[in-house]
Amino acid sequence: MSAELTLAASPVRRRWLIGGLAIALVAIQWYVLAVRTPPPAGVPRQPGDFLVGEVAGETRVSQTVTLGVNGFDRLTIWPGGGAPIGNVLFQLFDVTGPAPRFLFGTRHPARDLVAATPYVLRFPMLERSHGRRYRFDLSLPDTPAGQGVSLWMHEGDSYPLGELAVNGRPQPADLVFEARARETTAWARMRRRIASGAAPVPGGAALLALLALANLGVLAGVNRLLEAPAGSGA
Repeated sequence: MSAELTLAASPVRRRWLIGGLAIALVAIQWYVLAVRTPPPAGVPRQPGDFLVGEVAGETRVSQTVTLGVNGFDRLTIWPGGGAPIGNVLFQLFDVTGPAPRFLFGTRHPARDLVAATPYVLRFPMLERSHGRRYRFDLSLPDTPAGQGVSLWMHEGDSYPLGELAVNGRPQPADLVFEARARETTAWARMRRRIASGAAPVPGGAALLALLALANLGVLAGVNRLLEAPAGSGA
C-alpha cells in the first residue's frame, strides 16, 4: 500500500498534516516579516574599553560608519561621567562621495549627554542609507578645558567599516557606538512602501488579508491532494 493511499485513508493524519503545515507557514512568514535584523553597525561595549581624553573647545571627535540597511535614524554613544558645561554640537555628514555632504546638525546641553548613558541621538530618517558611508562629528566648542566630556572607545580596528578621528587625524581605536535604523524588519519596509504608494496594495491590513488568502489557498490545495485516492492523477 502506498504512502499516498495511507494518507488518503486517514482523516486524522490528514488533519495533523494540514495543521502542521499551517503552523509552519505562519511561523516562517512571521520570521521573515517580523524578526528584527541585527543592529546595522557599531562597536559594542566590551572588555578593554577605555575613556579617552576630553572633548572640549577646539577638539572634535569624528567616527565614520557604513550602513547595511535603509532607514538610518538614530545613533547611540557612551559618554563618561562628570559635570560638563555648555552645549554638545552634533553634525552628520554623508561621506560616500568625494566631498562630505552635510545632512543634519543639532545642539544639546552637555549635562544631558552624561545624564543618560548610553545617550541616544535621533534625527530625520535617511530612507536610502543602505551601502552609504556616514561621518558623525561631536564637539563642545564653547566649553573650556577641564569641563568637557569623555567618550568610551575601544583600542584597535574593532570596526573595519569605519574609523575614528580626532581633529581630522585617524586614531588607532574606534568610538563605542551603535547605529540603528527604523526599518529593521521586512514588515516595516513593506509598510513604508505601501504608505508611499510604491506598492499596489491599499494598506497593511489588505496585505495581511491577501497573505491569509494565499495561505488558505495553499492549505486547501494540499488538503485536496491528500484526499485524492491513489492513482487518481494517472
